[in-house]
Amino acid sequence: MYGTEKQIEYAEDIIFKAYSHIDSIIEHFKDENKICSEKWIPMNNDVISAAGHVREWIDDCVNRVDDAYKWIAMKDMFSVPQINQKINKYTRVLSKRRGSIESIQLDVYYKP
Repeated sequence: MYGTEKQIEYAEDIIFKAYSHIDSIIEHFKDENKICSEKWIPMNNDVISAAGHVREWIDDCVNRVDDAYKWIAMKDMFSVPQINQKINKYTRVLSKRRGSIESIQLDVYYKP
């Protein structure tokens, strides 16, 4: 990554927080699967899969964008509300593919 030292540090923090949030969601719903009823497991798995899909999207962004300034300019795309919105979108798609009208939707500010 290139930019000033401060820009690079800030960009890396944006990336780290995005990954941390997604990883915490994945771990939370994996833990939920251990204690919840059978009814909730498919919905939890939808969230886990959707979060994994969003994580892959971030991986792609990391591989393509190496300008720290661009990361800073796009920081809102990687905020908790935006990440949750993307996960919710994919969760709904996965739920429909399963033939279910029920799905778990993360609150906009949800952070386990």
